[in-house]
Amino acid sequence: MRQILVGLIVLMDFLGLGPKIGEVTLLTRDQLKLAASYYQPIKEKAPGVILLHMLTRDRNDWHSLAKRLQKNGYGCLSLDFRGHGESLGQSWRNFTEKDYADLALDLAAGWAFLNNQPHIMKGRIVIIGASIGANIALNFAVDHPDIKALVLLSPGLNYRGIETQGAISNYGRRPLFIAVSKEDLYSANSSAKLHSLAQGKVVFKTYNGSGHGTKLLKQEKELADIIIHWLKENL
Repeated sequence: MRQILVGLIVLMDFLGLGPKIGEVTLLTRDQLKLAASYYQPIKEKAPGVILLHMLTRDRNDWHSLAKRLQKNGYGCLSLDFRGHGESLGQSWRNFTEKDYADLALDLAAGWAFLNNQPHIMKGRIVIIGASIGANIALNFAVDHPDIKALVLLSPGLNYRGIETQGAISNYGRRPLFIAVSKEDLYSANSSAKLHSLAQGKVVFKTYNGSGHGTKLLKQEKELADIIIHWLKENL
């Protein structure tokens, strides 16, 4: 049955009738407009995924993974943090410590949007974050126990004032997936520390020479499949 469904999706893509991807605008609590892409799930009542990019990058880094997640039955939202990509706000080049902290408001806007989509199941949303996006995701999850699980690519103990050591202790026993490249020394050491402090079920993947954050997905072709399989097991 699944092979038939995948074949149908490929045919629909070829005919231009494939899964819908819509450009949306999010409004944060401090009234900033953010650009985002919503990958509508191919079925009703699907799990949801929020994708958070690295500093200096934008939501396009997630496009390949988001499409694969969509074809596997997930609804995805990727957003441009304030000052990045097509979102408003002062450029990331001029960020203050407060601006980095306010990235949590951007995630909150994305969280509210995805939770209000009729196709997304309540209580079955996971966040995938890269670098500072991973740190933001972990801290946000501490205050939102209904977040089902997290995938962290190259997290750090402290990125631009966004700390994670206390957050991991308060994350509880929810599932956690961490991936990092060994030569990315700060993140590798940080990830090992977070792994040691995690209380629940953790998958900890280390790679050689694969870069930082979303670069892992480009260098390690099987990583996307591993993440999708892990999500199916934990959602």
